[in-house]
Amino acid sequence: MVVSGRTFDRANIQRWINAGKTTCPVTKETISSTDLIPDKTMKEQIDKWSKEQGIYLKPSQRPTMKMTAAFIVEKLVASMGSPAAAANSVVRELIDRARLGAHIGEYGALPILLHLLHTDDDPGLQADSILAVRELVSMEPNKREIMEAEGGVDAIAHVLNCENATLDARADAAFTLYQLSTVEMYRCGVSRVSGLVSGLVKIVREGPAWARGKALAGVLSLGSDEVKEEEVRRLVKAYDQGETEEVVKVVMVYPVPQLLRDMRLTWTKRKLRRKATLLLEICYTWVCTWDWIVGPGFDDEDRDPEDNDTSLRADNNIYEKHG
Repeated sequence: MVVSGRTFDRANIQRWINAGKTTCPVTKETISSTDLIPDKTMKEQIDKWSKEQGIYLKPSQRPTMKMTAAFIVEKLVASMGSPAAAANSVVRELIDRARLGAHIGEYGALPILLHLLHTDDDPGLQADSILAVRELVSMEPNKREIMEAEGGVDAIAHVLNCENATLDARADAAFTLYQLSTVEMYRCGVSRVSGLVSGLVKIVREGPAWARGKALAGVLSLGSDEVKEEEVRRLVKAYDQGETEEVVKVVMVYPVPQLLRDMRLTWTKRKLRRKATLLLEICYTWVCTWDWIVGPGFDDEDRDPEDNDTSLRADNNIYEKHG
């Protein structure tokens, strides 16, 4: 345990400190000392649980990742019959130990977390639960379990559209749904969820900066052509109003540039192709990897010389150099 009060595996936190890090990996707070403190309470809890399960460790044997994951999930199960505060505490502990994600999913945490997503009367618990799901969904076995669970995707979409949910919780739900949609075989199932695209659009327009790009990727992947067109237009309008940096933060989130590039090459409406091109061009002014973003085939035909819409004009030097 470090002085911030967070508990870590000794080998990993020691590697962190040896690398010259002076902050807590979880809270990002500067730690006043790099001395490590044994977490006796956690050790006693694991020892007690091990004995109850008939598992006896040698004094020199450290708990395995699987054992730690099983211990946390056991605590989560036990907390279900307790006040919400008890469950919230265990969910937070689970978030802190997200590195055990595959094992946590293996021992049955996801069905419980998905159930907790319906706790509309406790926004704090709901927010922590969707954050835990977001941390776990990056691993393929956990994606599969969510898709196979009855009402699993619907529970996540419920948070996305829940009026009582915090904005961060809704953003975490948007990010989670996007992560699921990145797997081709799951995309169709995700896209059928009622209210999904409208919920993603709300995050694109109102969500925190870190979530807007992923929500936009979800919209461009799952939305209808009309919805895609509207969001592209809104981003161009925001750029026209001087919000260049905000637009870049959204558009530069992977895989939005690739999706825009595909749309630019496939859309039949010429003006919309130009707007997609403009968004990519805006990003070019912030990075130097133009060919990676836009790719081959970019030429002046994507612009109408007679178009008086100043939002569709660009620096001619860019076209001379990269056209």
